[in-house]
Amino acid sequence: QVLQKTNEGEWENIMNEKINLEESITLWIKSIENKVALPKIDLLIFLYNIRESKKYKNFIVSKIRKDADLKTLYKNAVKFLEKTNLIKNTKYDYIILLNRDYKTSLELVCSFYSHGYISYLSAMEYYNLIPSIHKSIDFVVPTRAEWKVLEADRISKILLETENTDFFYAGISYPSTKNRFNKKKVVAYSRKNLFPYIENSDSVRVIEIGCLFLEMIRSPENCGGFDNVLGTFINFGARYYKDIIHATNNYGTKLDKSKIGFLLEEFLGLKDEEFSNWKETSVMRGGSRKIISNAPYSNNYSESWCISLNHSSFSK
Repeated sequence: QVLQKTNEGEWENIMNEKINLEESITLWIKSIENKVALPKIDLLIFLYNIRESKKYKNFIVSKIRKDADLKTLYKNAVKFLEKTNLIKNTKYDYIILLNRDYKTSLELVCSFYSHGYISYLSAMEYYNLIPSIHKSIDFVVPTRAEWKVLEADRISKILLETENTDFFYAGISYPSTKNRFNKKKVVAYSRKNLFPYIENSDSVRVIEIGCLFLEMIRSPENCGGFDNVLGTFINFGARYYKDIIHATNNYGTKLDKSKIGFLLEEFLGLKDEEFSNWKETSVMRGGSRKIISNAPYSNNYSESWCISLNHSSFSK
């Protein structure tokens, strides 16, 4: 075996040393980073690539026929990986990587689905804004049309281009309740315009904290109801109000600014120069603007923010 040093300072084989299929699978699984779960289709594609090319990186993969049945290769690969404690198979569309530590169902979801992020109640739990009692996973995803494009692009980057590979390009199905993660189902929310998210060292992609507060105001029904949202503003509004103002400036509507402005300034008593700017540019008199959009109008009214305070907490 002859080795050379790569630009990253690691040593790599340059003599096309021979390894068998099981060794190539082991090397591949151990090389996967920032994931605790793997789509089963990705393993199938890996085996297809090996069968067609008989190569893995700079290694020649021996003892595999080009006419080998792909389903049989997959079945044997899963048995081998389970036997060597590298994966845990599931009845769903993913396998769990046992050479990675994982703590939550959110890590499994974000490892399996490459597109989308955690939001609503699940994000509120993630940021420790509320207790962890939610029985499902709130996951915001692109539209179905955009999902197909993104999955086809993802597959194209890992699939060896040969004839008759079109069936791979469907990729991972659009999120549904079919797959469970630590017994939790995924509730998918399709959005044309997605908010920014952060990806932490635990591989979880979660909506930015300021944008989460904006989502609470827009969709309290997805965040445990308005009482839960109001309690979260009371408990954490002062801590995160700079993030909330930043998100509202960048992504909020005029109505969002009236709602957020009322809660932060008039209700919580916080001060910021942006509130004056919002009042000048976004606050509009007239109409039937309400703090809770889908609740009946109330004559209890904020003159400063020109909005109906249609919740009992704001009764004078």
